[in-house]
Amino acid sequence: MFTVWRGAEPVVTCCLAWTEEGEAEAWPAVEKLYLDLSDRHPQLLAPAKEASNPASLPWLAVVLLPPLLNQSRDDVGWLGDFERCLAWTILAGQTSADWKP
Repeated sequence: MFTVWRGAEPVVTCCLAWTEEGEAEAWPAVEKLYLDLSDRHPQLLAPAKEASNPASLPWLAVVLLPPLLNQSRDDVGWLGDFERCLAWTILAGQTSADWKP
């Protein structure tokens, strides 16, 4: 898991899994974060939308955090690309036989 901050505010938390073992640990953590946020801030999330475990590995799950609303459109605009680029960088550094790019 990694969190992207803008100054003192966390704006997104990302969870990356590329092995079954990692997925078994990662999915419950990111799901709990999402459910905790939806309980505390239902107006900011889609409370009727259930988080669903991705069908195949590798996957990147991103949870938008409430301070994201305090950011400018320009600052938010680069996040999607940055999240994926950082995830690919992490994956490229892995030597696990369970994942090949």
